[in-house]
Amino acid sequence: MKIKRAATIAVAMTAAVCATAIAAGTGAAAHPNPVQRPATLAQTIPGGESFAVEDYIHPEADRLGAEAGIKLKDGNGKMIYTDCAAGGSLIRVESTDAKNNVVCFQATSSPAWLNMEITGSFGVKAGQKPVDVTSTRNGTQEKMTVPGNTVRAVGIADGESVVVQLKVN
Repeated sequence: MKIKRAATIAVAMTAAVCATAIAAGTGAAAHPNPVQRPATLAQTIPGGESFAVEDYIHPEADRLGAEAGIKLKDGNGKMIYTDCAAGGSLIRVESTDAKNNVVCFQATSSPAWLNMEITGSFGVKAGQKPVDVTSTRNGTQEKMTVPGNTVRAVGIADGESVVVQLKVN
């Protein structure tokens, strides 16, 4: 009796899914081949509504980067650029090219990471948690870990390094 009832429920659910797919016009029930979808960031569905596809670019990256004298790229959304006056457990990157010679970030949770280009970098101060720093100098990539609440020189601290990634685990 229980098996017959479970089979009846499964058939009813399958029929409902197929009816929904046909009503939506996806053709899923009629075509065994997958439907081709456009490869764009802004997708459009029937009826003119659109939705965004996550590209992991820092929100307002161009505007914030121009104001700070840096280039913000992609990340996982858990590390954000912030005003250094905000206080708290901030990651500070010292740079001869940045506005006020410092740029700050906040890790809202972990793991957090953000790719960027901060030219003229010469030091990094970690917040409460250690920060993995990736930098380049003359085409050579360097990685180091800055312990929590500690300042470390980037490269040889001559302002010729470029911080390209910050990561908090």
